[in-house]
Formats: sequence, C-alpha cells, structure tokens
Amino acid sequence: MCRLPLPLLLFLLCSRAKAGEGIIGGTESKPHSRPCMAHLETVTPQDKLPARGGFLIRRGFVRTAAHCAGRDTPAGPEGGSWAWVSLRRGKPQGKRTQLNTA
Repeated sequence: MCRLPLPLLLFLLCSRAKAGEGIIGGTESKPHSRPCMAHLETVTPQDKLPARGGFLIRRGFVRTAAHCAGRDTPAGPEGGSWAWVSLRRGKPQGKRTQLNTA
C-alpha cells in the first residue's frame, strides 16, 4: 500500500485549483476596456481546444502565453488551426476576423 505524507495528502484533497482556470498572475479588467485584447479559439478537425486570451501586436499578429500553445497544437491551414480574433474596440457587438495562426 502506498502512503502519502499527511501534508501532501491534505493539499491534494483540499485543493480547488484546476488546470487552465482563471488568470495567472494578473488582474481581470472590465469588459471592453482593452481594445487590443484578443479572444482565441482553436478548432482542429478532431475537436475544439480550450479558449485563450492574447493581445494584438500589429495587424494579423496576436501574442499569447506560452502555456496556451500545447506541443500537439497544429499550426497553419494544413494542420487545420485557425484563430478567430474578436475586434471589439469597446463595442458590445464585435467584428470577428479569421486569421491564420501559422
């Protein structure tokens, strides 16, 4: 029988944190207060990957955190990976543009 140390066991049983949940080391802003922010969704032929955030560097380029792009994430039209970038500029109803992530 495997025995875990009591502090580790308590941590594992009481932990409510989930992978990929919430803001990591940041502060949540008010909706539509940052026009350069982007909401990214990756859809592959097999499935839809979890949504992630980023910010516009310049037209056609979005920067996102390294942990958002997994090792197995396909890139480019041949891999089936596309990003929908919501360009809201403070408006409730935004314009959506399809960009190639390659």
